Amino acid sequence: MKNNIYAPAAFRKNYVSRIQVYTTVLAVFLFAGFLSAQPQVDNRFRNACLDRNGEQMQVKFDLPVHGKSVGKMESVFLIPQLQNGDSILFLPYVRLNGKSRCKALCRNEATQRVGVAGTQDIYTEEEIISTRYQQLIPYQTEVAFAPWMTSARLVIREEIYGCAGAKKIQLSTLIHSPVEEMPVSALHYTTKQILDGIRPQVSYITPQIENKQRSETGSAYLDFPQGQSVILPDYRRNRTELNKIRETLEKTRKDTNVEIQEIVITGFASPEGSYAANERLSWDRAHAVKNYLQRVSNISSRYFEVQPGGEDWETLRELVEDSHLPDSRQILAIIDSPEDYDRKEVRLRNMGMTYDMLLSDIYPALRRVDYRIEYWVKDFTVQESRDMLIRNPGHLSTYELYRVAGNYTKESDKWNEIIELTVRLHPEDDVVNINAAGVLLNRGDLVAAKICLDKVADLPAAWNNMGVYYLYQGDLLKATEYFTKALVMGVDEAMYNLDIRRQMELYKEE
Repeated sequence: MKNNIYAPAAFRKNYVSRIQVYTTVLAVFLFAGFLSAQPQVDNRFRNACLDRNGEQMQVKFDLPVHGKSVGKMESVFLIPQLQNGDSILFLPYVRLNGKSRCKALCRNEATQRVGVAGTQDIYTEEEIISTRYQQLIPYQTEVAFAPWMTSARLVIREEIYGCAGAKKIQLSTLIHSPVEEMPVSALHYTTKQILDGIRPQVSYITPQIENKQRSETGSAYLDFPQGQSVILPDYRRNRTELNKIRETLEKTRKDTNVEIQEIVITGFASPEGSYAANERLSWDRAHAVKNYLQRVSNISSRYFEVQPGGEDWETLRELVEDSHLPDSRQILAIIDSPEDYDRKEVRLRNMGMTYDMLLSDIYPALRRVDYRIEYWVKDFTVQESRDMLIRNPGHLSTYELYRVAGNYTKESDKWNEIIELTVRLHPEDDVVNINAAGVLLNRGDLVAAKICLDKVADLPAAWNNMGVYYLYQGDLLKATEYFTKALVMGVDEAMYNLDIRRQMELYKEE
């Protein structure tokens, strides 16, 4: 279930964005050692309580929900955890997404969240939208008690992520556990106790050899005199914008390990004047950029493809929707109307001061040239791959990275480092996520391992690793289900893991 929260937020350009609250699978990798922070006392979270109830531990606190500053492409994660020395138990967590981040993720999560074990929807829609101002939402969950929790503390891990990864991580201590001791004989054996000294086997897969097609993309916001398409490098900020394209192109061109295949230039315009005229104008401006790049880089015209983007109404709608413009609903209604584009433009021009704000605050972002440089990367030997791992790991395929990792003992620091690097470079690859989950499970980072496995299609090796996850969680039924499926499909590790699961059952019965 996805719940909306509408709250004021301070964004760049003072846009007001809709924030979405989730208790769902984390969309970014939380690798150990990624960033570090020391726990500190945090009074923002109210009424924190750890309550021992027989063989269960109840965790409660009030979560402040308000207009927290979340960038359009940022996610904020609040991850509760019980911690005592090396013993850590991650609890269901909450995510707040900026609007653009939500749009980028919602399609995948709409399918991934169905039937996901371990997630917990702790909010109702009424609680979330009942007030636009700060409110305290009760968080409550229950876990099996373990002796180490007697002196554990409740910690909130707060993480802010953008497109490039983690931006800030902070640990905040809410409470030190006052839990009363109980005789060990009254407790079930925990997974940690049962598996002490016994390690299940995770599955790794060798990636397939691939054709390494890569691309570099970007946008240049060039200023042209009204109605013209001639590039004036020293006009306003054009020198800086042109240098962005030149530097990207020259860096790719001078790389002896790549071969440029195509350079795609797409021009866009703001809706000022007739739609047909702006279509031609966007084409002419894209050609002007292409001619400029040919002149300064001496690249043959056969590598270039020029496309007219015309008036960029799609981006206009997104910017208006995110803005604080007065009459924004009326503007959106005009944009969404079935009228032709010229009629829409006339109606916008008739909005007086609101149109003036569109001209000054929104339209400049529509006048741009997008570029995409497509290129192939050569194949590398193992030794070349080891060198490239240091100089430019992005040039390596998943197969080449795995071959380099294979030079080291599995589960060694170097093996783990390369497998984790691979998933950062190729976060959507099924095989890469299965291998990363194996590393994370062996490390005990169950939260991050689950993130990887939830992104994988139905593959037998993933079933085995998912079984290991549930084995560590103490869910023997789920573990058996996944191990059995993997064994039927020929995954050897599943046989060993099923034997461990039987030992755990016998151990509990004793």
